[in-house]
Amino acid sequence: MNPVNIWRKFCKITFPILILGVLLFGFVLLYNQRKEVSAEDIAPPTTLVCGKEIPNGEAMDKTAELLYSLVIELSVVNENAYQEVKNAEEMIQSAGQCNINVCQSVDCGTYKLPRDCNCRDECTKTYCDPVTGICSCLETSWTCDTCWDTYCNAPSACSSPWGGRACPQSDIETLFNNINNAYNKIVTSKKEIWALIDGTYGGLPKLPEVDKTESLCPRINEDIRTPSDELLCVGCPNIPNPLCSKITKIEVIKRKLDKARSEFDKCYIPPSDWERVAKREISGKTLLSCDTIMSQQLPRETKTTIDVAGKPLPVCTSPHNYFCCH
Repeated sequence: MNPVNIWRKFCKITFPILILGVLLFGFVLLYNQRKEVSAEDIAPPTTLVCGKEIPNGEAMDKTAELLYSLVIELSVVNENAYQEVKNAEEMIQSAGQCNINVCQSVDCGTYKLPRDCNCRDECTKTYCDPVTGICSCLETSWTCDTCWDTYCNAPSACSSPWGGRACPQSDIETLFNNINNAYNKIVTSKKEIWALIDGTYGGLPKLPEVDKTESLCPRINEDIRTPSDELLCVGCPNIPNPLCSKITKIEVIKRKLDKARSEFDKCYIPPSDWERVAKREISGKTLLSCDTIMSQQLPRETKTTIDVAGKPLPVCTSPHNYFCCH
């Protein structure tokens, strides 16, 4: 296996993913900074009633989780690409130790040689008395049968350190298996990476299909459902269900960013209305962070609760979320 081809294959997988991750993270930061400062500069009214969570923090969290998962798979690709190159170099070195002048031990084979066996005296001339009919041997000769004995060919002298083999075959086979195992791990990580991006990817032989899509039915994603998603989520529990509406992780991030931008726009007060807000002619609006909402125990509507003394207490789904207060 050519180490150059291995490195090219690694680069084809790695660089597009890194570029995608940087773009996604930059996308989140740009959305989160949009118009936020101007809104917070407006003094809030006496009574604050917070609306629903603005999921910009959730988009950031999910982007970080996605990037972390990609980095994990890329580290697997990087490590196994290194192992492929390392084992390929060692296999080349082992192949260089082959010596065609060293005998290759094989079955020695057999051969046969004749020998005399069952030797005896045989009568070659007889005389029979015509009166009595008794015969007697007048002449004899020494006679033997021919038998064949089997012998083993003497093996050639072998000086190979690998048991009479011309090459370190077992070492080469081990290195080849290591390369093959590393390649399979790279292919598996490649499927995991594309599943994180595209949602699903067909499984390898004897391995299940990779599914990294996210269900919209749990409450954490209720703010990014479409009307059709709402219909599909009717009756779906907060557990994986093939009938529930599912989308890719990247689409979840995009929808939460779009939702956050829409809520930020609603909370934005144009400079033309600043004077009217100061005169209390219209209600002011301001963005408050999750930390502010929680520390001041302001009324809020969240998607997540914790049980405190038997009562559900609303907590921020993400510590980086915001609320638009009126």
